[in-house]
Amino acid sequence: MKSHKYRLRVTIALTVILLLLVAGPVSTALAYTAGPNDAGTGTNVEGAGSVDWVEPNAITSPGSPYAVATLNKDNRYSNYLQGTNYSFNLPINAIITGIEVVITHMSSGNNPSIYDNIVSLVKAGAILPDNKASLTPWLKGDFSTTTYGSSTDLWGTTWTPADINDPNFGVALAVYRPNQGNNLRDAIVDTMQITVYYALDTATTTVDCGTGAPITYGDSISCKATVTDAGTLTPTGTVSWTTDGSGIFDFTQCTLNEVTVGISTCSVNYTPTSIGTGTHLITANYGGDTNYSPSSGTDTVTINKKPASVTPNATSKTYGDLDPAFTGTLSGFLVGDGVTAAYSRTAGEIVSGSPYAISATLSPTAVLSNYDITYNTANFTITTRSITVTADAKTKGVGQPDPPLTFQVTSGSLAFSDAFSGSLTRDAGEAVGTYPIRQGSLALNDNYNLTFNGANLTITNIRIILPIIMR
Repeated sequence: MKSHKYRLRVTIALTVILLLLVAGPVSTALAYTAGPNDAGTGTNVEGAGSVDWVEPNAITSPGSPYAVATLNKDNRYSNYLQGTNYSFNLPINAIITGIEVVITHMSSGNNPSIYDNIVSLVKAGAILPDNKASLTPWLKGDFSTTTYGSSTDLWGTTWTPADINDPNFGVALAVYRPNQGNNLRDAIVDTMQITVYYALDTATTTVDCGTGAPITYGDSISCKATVTDAGTLTPTGTVSWTTDGSGIFDFTQCTLNEVTVGISTCSVNYTPTSIGTGTHLITANYGGDTNYSPSSGTDTVTINKKPASVTPNATSKTYGDLDPAFTGTLSGFLVGDGVTAAYSRTAGEIVSGSPYAISATLSPTAVLSNYDITYNTANFTITTRSITVTADAKTKGVGQPDPPLTFQVTSGSLAFSDAFSGSLTRDAGEAVGTYPIRQGSLALNDNYNLTFNGANLTITNIRIILPIIMR
């Protein structure tokens, strides 16, 4: 029964500790808790009454046996039941904010019951005058607890860590019973536990990323955390790093190294992975140590866009041919961003419309905002298409009409649905002889370079065979 209640008290106390640790800052320092601790020594100390405590050292652990003072109507006041040697080990720069005592006790009967007479702390072996005795009678037949002091109660004096860590620090309890009846009354004490509440100094954390000097996307900057205290102790432990921007640290945590007494530093490199708003808030979070509460500092780094460019290569084609594959050069882009270019040109297929501008579209678009991009263009030229035609040689007899003047394409070809216009001509004349066939009005549009090879029209004699007349 008593052991179960002790475990319950420990569970409640640990819950309180966790709540206090999460609760946040007290002034400029965080709240900490030591305990609840049981006394390492229990003694009977004279000076408060006439009744001694039997087995006073039983308060050092929960459960039977118990410390007992037996009171009667003639001897109604007990001596001090004093607990010391609480084995606290507070940091040397702890700031004591409060002390709480929890006494587990029981009365062997009621009417009359047992009452507190004196509940005071012991400092350096001396019982302090601040008395927190409760006016509530002790319960009969079952253990209950009474709490004295609090997380903000210093019991009328000031405390140093050395006072708390002193083996002679503790608590003294004296009880009494009213002058009623002849029955004996046992004051029974199981434990007298102490919890100490304290705060730690907060060392100052500052961050220096080159005083926020601008860096270019793709570059890194060194950020140094400096943790400082004006006292004689040097902050130890680690600093963790975070940013509100998109970036990575080469180490998310670094270990402090002492520069001089009271000052420690450590550094990391920060590399932006995206420009974002152009400013990245860098935060160093000092985790604290046994002497100091956590603290943090910040610096803002300006991130400039990285200069980059895309330049298509100039190229050409012959009128009527398919476009060649367009190429170009990317400059300044980070390999890891995987930037690629798709090249295209202004629409048009005639020679007179060239040169046509070749431009580029970049992807992926998600990374392009990190760059100050120069988009260059180049010329795409369409040149004339060469074609050669050769006239067909022709023959006719004198006096006969000219045959159609025709030709053959002997080199090159027509594009699209283009066609020739005009016709061939020959030199004038009807006598027997050879007459050159010329290009005449035969033509193609301006997208062609037309070469004409001539031929001849030959006019020959016509042999007349006369019939023989028989006489």
